[in-house]
Amino acid sequence: METNPEILRQEIIASENARMDFLKYKLLSIAVLGAVGLGLQGQNGILNKDIDYVLCLIPLVCVYVDFLSYHNNIRILVISRYLWNQNDKYENFISDLYAAIDSNTEFKGRDLFNMEDFVLIWSSIFISALLIIYGIILSCFTEQNLICFNFETPKVFIFTIFGIIGIVLTILAKKKYDKRTKLISDTEIN
Repeated sequence: METNPEILRQEIIASENARMDFLKYKLLSIAVLGAVGLGLQGQNGILNKDIDYVLCLIPLVCVYVDFLSYHNNIRILVISRYLWNQNDKYENFISDLYAAIDSNTEFKGRDLFNMEDFVLIWSSIFISALLIIYGIILSCFTEQNLICFNFETPKVFIFTIFGIIGIVLTILAKKKYDKRTKLISDTEIN
C-alpha cells in the first residue's frame, strides 16, 4: 500500500507546530516556576520561606520539554527520510543542498535546521547554571552567615545538585538525540 506524501507532509507540519508549542511551554514553565520560587506574593504578602525550592523543578521541566522536542524532531527526520527514499522532489532538493554545503569547508557537516536545537540545549544549561549561582548567592546573603560561600547551608547543596542534574541530563539528552539522528541519516534503506 502506497503512502500519500501529502499526508506525511501534514504530519511534519503538525510535529513542527507541536515543537514550537513545546518551546513556548518551556518558556512559560520557567517563568511561572521562577515567579513562584522567587517569591511571588501570596495572600497578605506571606509566603513560606522555603518556597524557593520550587526553583529546583525548573531544570527538570527543561529536560522534559527538551526530550519531547527531540522526539518530535526525530519523527520529522524519519518522515523526511522516508520521503527522500521515495524520491520526493523536496527531500531530494534538501539532500542536494546539503551535498553542496558539504563541499564548502566552512559549513561542512552543519545542519541547516539546528538553530532550535542550539536554543533548546543552551537555554536548559543556562537555566541550570543560574540555579547553581542562585544557591551560592543565597548562601552569601543569609543573616546567620557573615562569610560568603558558606556551604553549610543546605540550600546551596540542593540548588547545586539540581543545577548539575539539569546540566548533565541536558547533555545526555542531546547525545541520545544526536545518536538517533545519526542512525537515521546513516541507515541505508532499499
